Amino acid sequence: MDLSTATRAPRRQILSAIVGVLLIAFAQNAIGQPGTLPYIDGVSASATSQIVALLADKEQRTKAQQKVDSQLLYGARMASQREVAPGVPALELNLRFVDNGKGQLVEVDIRTNPIAKANASVEAAIVALGGQIITNIPQFNAIHAALPISQVEALAEMDEVRFIANAPIRELDTGSVNSEGDKAHAADLARTTYAPYLGGMKVCVISDSATAAGIANSVANGNLSAGQVTVLPGQEGTGSNEGLAMLEIVNDIAPGAKLYFSTSGQSEAAFAQNILGLYNSYKCDVMVDDIRFGGELPFQDSVIARAVNTVAAAGTIYFASAGNSGNKTDGTSGTWVGDFANGGAFIVPGVGTPYEVHSFQTAPSVQNYNVVNSGGSSYFLSLFWSD
Repeated sequence: MDLSTATRAPRRQILSAIVGVLLIAFAQNAIGQPGTLPYIDGVSASATSQIVALLADKEQRTKAQQKVDSQLLYGARMASQREVAPGVPALELNLRFVDNGKGQLVEVDIRTNPIAKANASVEAAIVALGGQIITNIPQFNAIHAALPISQVEALAEMDEVRFIANAPIRELDTGSVNSEGDKAHAADLARTTYAPYLGGMKVCVISDSATAAGIANSVANGNLSAGQVTVLPGQEGTGSNEGLAMLEIVNDIAPGAKLYFSTSGQSEAAFAQNILGLYNSYKCDVMVDDIRFGGELPFQDSVIARAVNTVAAAGTIYFASAGNSGNKTDGTSGTWVGDFANGGAFIVPGVGTPYEVHSFQTAPSVQNYNVVNSGGSSYFLSLFWSD
């Protein structure tokens, strides 16, 4: 996980075509119109028609629609049996739904404007529209909620709403074997050589969950000591007890350290709030997490990075897992990084905005598109840009 996370960066029209090119990996059943469309080397006419249709649709969005993530707009249209855009009947979307007993609600992250009582007003509107609140964190102008997808645009009409995004994906970074850290870090050698006293050290862990039953079982098995772990009130979390596994590993490396835990929650704002909550409650010497959210950006700081900066400035040493997303050396990297390279004009028929295509490769040949390979454990794309 990157320690930096970001608010949505200002969009640049010059990069919109990149988004369009990447969208082709998930588009379905589009109708191509060869001979009337702009040309991108290596991109089929049917894929180009989808790009043109989606860009043209974005040009026509209302002020409220501009405050809504595209996937939510497309999902609402598909739910009401409408086309995503002319000639694009459907797209594969990455939305999460919950059932409240009356129907399916889509999970969303809402950023509110920094005006008086904005979160309270938006919370009341969500309930009135048939939704439910998952977390409301005024400190970060954030609400994590579930809404009927047909009501998302109505909520976006509010002046208090800055942006509505689909709920972020929370990823846990863990490998197939977690028990080798003691030797890998030479912690066993350090303990033998220096015999450090660890009883007063406070180590705070953030992950998915560490349940009371799981902690009791670990104590019974001798992996933890009775009273060694303190959980931030109400924040034991739900999931696979991966946080408990992390606590056990920390205890293996630093036996006797005082351990504290909090879940990350299901949103970036909840994660940031719990970082601050752990420090404010327990004054952690060391803090570690194995959580990543799909919306975290590497170029500018927002809530998670600001929370990390706050506790680090107060003296906490903060560690975040590097992730399991491959690497360039082995040809398994799941990322592409580079500066913008102008691949030429991309004129959309009937649209006045001039676009320019990014060239992903200039040597040994020009390639104005990125390749999405099959395989792997996840199939969503995160796009980041520096302005």
